[in-house]
Amino acid sequence: MGLGALPPGPFLYPPDIKSDQSKEQWAAELIREAAMLELRLELPYSVAVVVTDWQERQNGTLFIAATLVVEKKNHQGMVIGKGGAMIRAIGALARAQLELFQGQKVYLQLEVVVRSGWRESPEALRELGFE
Repeated sequence: MGLGALPPGPFLYPPDIKSDQSKEQWAAELIREAAMLELRLELPYSVAVVVTDWQERQNGTLFIAATLVVEKKNHQGMVIGKGGAMIRAIGALARAQLELFQGQKVYLQLEVVVRSGWRESPEALRELGFE
């Protein structure tokens, strides 16, 4: 059995809509993925990302500011890395993916903040996009 065996049905979204997520949600997920790839097993599930600013600049560059949220102060240090090396690596990987996704140059500004207990708080999970 293949896709041809499925009964035809109505389109759920207009043809020009490629996802039910906003561009900011896509960007946040690409940044989170870059963090997971760079951090590997150090903080696999305790990083959330929120896009805080999205601006098309006059020079054609897309400016994206995002906050990486961690639960503990020592996690913040791991995400930033010695001399900022880890956050630069995360940014470089995420920027490359965002530029591919958006088809334009991206200036990516990342910040890391501590929010204790966010994974256990329904309100925090909602605010961070985990519904």
